[in-house]
Amino acid sequence: MQNLIGIFVFLCAAAVLYRVREPILRRLRHFDAANTARADAQRRERHDRFAHYRHAVMQGLEELETVSEVTVPDERTGQPVKRFRFLAEDYATREDADRARMSMALDKARAFYADIDQQFLGRH
Repeated sequence: MQNLIGIFVFLCAAAVLYRVREPILRRLRHFDAANTARADAQRRERHDRFAHYRHAVMQGLEELETVSEVTVPDERTGQPVKRFRFLAEDYATREDADRARMSMALDKARAFYADIDQQFLGRH
């Protein structure tokens, strides 16, 4: 009787796994594709002399808040208009707000490299 119950439990578990195999396999394929893309990017970056700078700018972007879309009353007419907010400042277009965000990220990257220069070149 014990063997029969064990076989039944095993067959039920196998049926459940067979039923949910597609979502699991889809996630595994997505994970594998992301790892492959990351490894390819790392291989390309070994031969790119500007990769370190790009990483510094990306790190600066990660430290900043994102641009958000808000609806505020127009200053002249009072009608609701769409604005793009970055660091508590409203911009008329998303491009202007993204430009301000990128400028701040570049400033952070420049400050990082200035700090490195000061640390390593300043000591003699």
